[in-house]
Amino acid sequence: MNTPKALGFRFPAEWETHRATWLCWPREDGISFEGGWEGIPELWAQLAHELSQGEEVHICLFSEAQREQAQSYLKGKKENIYWHDFPAYEPWPRDYGPTFLVGPAGKALIDWGFNAWGGKYPPWELDDLVPQKIAQYRRLPLWKGPVILEGGAIDTDGEGTLLASQDCLLDPRRNPGLTQREMEQILEEFLGVKRVIWLSGSLEGDDTDGHVDNLARFVAPGVVVVSLPEDPQDANYPVCWENYQRLAKSETARGQKLCVVPVPLPDAVVHGHQRLPASYVNFYIANHCVIVPSFGWEAKERQIQEVLSGFFPGRRILLWEARRLIWGLGAFHCITLQEPL
Repeated sequence: MNTPKALGFRFPAEWETHRATWLCWPREDGISFEGGWEGIPELWAQLAHELSQGEEVHICLFSEAQREQAQSYLKGKKENIYWHDFPAYEPWPRDYGPTFLVGPAGKALIDWGFNAWGGKYPPWELDDLVPQKIAQYRRLPLWKGPVILEGGAIDTDGEGTLLASQDCLLDPRRNPGLTQREMEQILEEFLGVKRVIWLSGSLEGDDTDGHVDNLARFVAPGVVVVSLPEDPQDANYPVCWENYQRLAKSETARGQKLCVVPVPLPDAVVHGHQRLPASYVNFYIANHCVIVPSFGWEAKERQIQEVLSGFFPGRRILLWEARRLIWGLGAFHCITLQEPL
C-alpha cells in the first residue's frame, strides 16, 4: 500500500509558510452560536480580512443567501478572498477539514472520518464531505484516512513529533476496538510522524473530549507551550498538571528532550452555570501574525504575548476578544485550517 509515509509525505508545522487559510462561514440557524449570534459574523469578517493580508483566504458557504450575507460583511475587502459553495453545518473546519501534507511530489490531503465529536451533534454528513470538495478544487491527491480524527486532536512540530488526544482518538464512539499502538501505526503511515506523545483529559466545558489545541501546542521544533492554571484549586489544574508532567518526560522524534513552556490558563469564563473551555493556546499561526484569544485578564495576556513574541519574532501577536467566540466552545484555532504552500 502506497501510504503517504511511503511516498515521502509529511504533516508540516502550522508556522511553515501557508498558501491559504480555509474558513467556513457560520450559520445563524446552526447550533454552534445558538443564543449568542451577536457579533459572530463581524468576527469572521474581521478574521478573513486580517488573514488576507498575508495569504489567500478561502471561505466555504452553505447557501446563496449565506454568500450574500458574508459578502455584505466583507464589502470592499475582497482581495485575496475566495468563495466556495462547499456547505457545512457548523463552522469548525479544523476538525472536519482535510489534513494537508507536503512531500517530494507536492501536496496531498487526508480525508479522515468525521462524526461530530463522537456523534454528539447530528447531522454531520455535509461537514464530512468538505475535504473531498477541497481536494477536487485544488486538484490534489486525496487519501481516505481509516479512522475518525478531528484536526484539533493533533498537533505537530513538522519534524516527526505529534501531540495526540488519547481521549479523542481512542474513544470507542469514534474508533471502537483500536489499540493505542494500532492508532500510532496509522498516524505514522498517514502523517509521516515518528513519535506520538499522548495527552489526556479535557478542560471543563470542552465538548470535544479533550482536543490538544486547548491543552498544548508546538511553537517550534521540539518546543511546546502548555496550559497550566496558576491556582492549584482551579478545576482544570489536575488535567493540565498531568499533561505538563507527561510532556516534561517526553522526547521528540529526534530523541531530544522536549522543551516545555507553561503558559497561564484564563480565569473561569462562565455562561450561566456552564464554564467554557477558554484557553490561550487555541491560537492560530498565520503567515504574518498569530491570532490569540483574549478574555480580559491583562497580566496573563501580556505573558502569553511575550512568550509567543519570542518564538515568532517576524509575526505580529494579535490578542483578539474571544468571549463571544468561546460561547461556541472553540476559538481561533478551531475555526481555521491552514493549507501549506
